[in-house]
Amino acid sequence: MKELLTSKQYELYLAIKYFIEKYGYSPTLRELTYILGLKTKTNSTMCNRLKILKRKGFIDYKENKPRTIRLLVDNYFK
Repeated sequence: MKELLTSKQYELYLAIKYFIEKYGYSPTLRELTYILGLKTKTNSTMCNRLKILKRKGFIDYKENKPRTIRLLVDNYFK
């Protein structure tokens, strides 16, 4: 069984899922920051959140490459 997500992690997961379903490709860090309404100008907060989702096995991505986020657990919350 997968580790449970916190509410912020779940919100990020849903934002990624929605973006991919709507546009057909994954969002950038800045797009995710904007979608979630974060006030930061750096990507470090979003990078840390994505690393946690990756460690927990919900997403995968290639570091330093834009638009490479993939959902690994697409139907986990249905």
